[in-house]
Amino acid sequence: MSIEDRDILVAETGGDLLFDWLRATAIPFWSSTAWDAGRGGFVEQTDAEGRPDFEAPRRLRVQARQIHVMAEAEALGLAETRPAAFRGLDYLLAHGRAAGGRPGYPHMLHGDGSVCDARRDCYDHAFVLIALASVFKISRDAQIAGLIDEVVQFLDSALVSTGGGYLEGEPHAGPRRQNPHMHLFEAFIGLYEATGNPDYATRAAALLDFITGRFLHGRDRLLLEVLDDDLNMLPGPRGLSLEPGHMAEWVWLLGRYGRLTGADVQPLQRTLMAGALRFALPSGFLPDEVSLDGRILRATRRTWPQTELLKAELAMLEAGAGAQASVRAAEKRLMGYVRAPYPAGWIDRFDAAGAPVAGPTPASTLYHLFWAITERRRVLGGVVRQG
Repeated sequence: MSIEDRDILVAETGGDLLFDWLRATAIPFWSSTAWDAGRGGFVEQTDAEGRPDFEAPRRLRVQARQIHVMAEAEALGLAETRPAAFRGLDYLLAHGRAAGGRPGYPHMLHGDGSVCDARRDCYDHAFVLIALASVFKISRDAQIAGLIDEVVQFLDSALVSTGGGYLEGEPHAGPRRQNPHMHLFEAFIGLYEATGNPDYATRAAALLDFITGRFLHGRDRLLLEVLDDDLNMLPGPRGLSLEPGHMAEWVWLLGRYGRLTGADVQPLQRTLMAGALRFALPSGFLPDEVSLDGRILRATRRTWPQTELLKAELAMLEAGAGAQASVRAAEKRLMGYVRAPYPAGWIDRFDAAGAPVAGPTPASTLYHLFWAITERRRVLGGVVRQG
């Protein structure tokens, strides 16, 4: 197929092509081939040929993300991935839960399942909760509910900060970051959706207040990535760092929060969407990192910010403040990442000139792709093509 023919197909049916790829190619590969059948665990990455890297250290957040995707694929009827979700959960519990005799989950495991990095990381625990919420959704298992309570108790006892929000981990190492709080917000939304427990909605609301009160900066309310330990702007270039992909990600999360709770989130959605689009490249892609003063710090463009832009465009469309043309353009750009360099893979990063950057395919990105593609189908629908 020529590039021109492929562009026409993408423009007309990009969402259906992406959905078919996710359902028929990506999920089967990442639930089976990318599972370590000998020692257990989802692999951290594959090489450019699609060969799983069984020896690379495994972040707990990636194990949790893959469990989450497999459980959600089962819940949505995309694939019979319940066994993969529970297989992943068994591995997570066997090698992560209270590893080393300490509460919580370690940051990283070796390929053989032994602990590589024993730090208890806030970001990781957000994804453990996200995974457990999804497994509870498909199982309604009281034991899963008990595991959720255990993680929440760990957060409350070890990571709650007297100044607001949560510390980065145990032991704590600054600076304070918005990203773990964003995913804890996501976790509490997911827990509220799965359990109906209003405490989780209250926790999500408190995190939203914390982020809007501390991390949104200036008249334009741009989302800072880091603050110092006193929750003030970090001095130097690092304190000016912005990631447009995270602003877009918040737009989608706010839409989900609004649907579940009835909260009026549209003004904040519009503000964050304007912030994300303000830094878009002329091609429409989101760069990896920019500065508060408008400079592009990293003109490379990873896959995940483009998935978040598609999700944000869908959220704005659903809120009555977006356009289908913007959604189509975002999904067309995303099509340039997937199905390469092997059928179930994706190009993780393009350089500033638009050329693919050689490197492994990270498993962590499946979570971003899954939600971008399934949300497109939820909002706009589509036809599943057989064969």
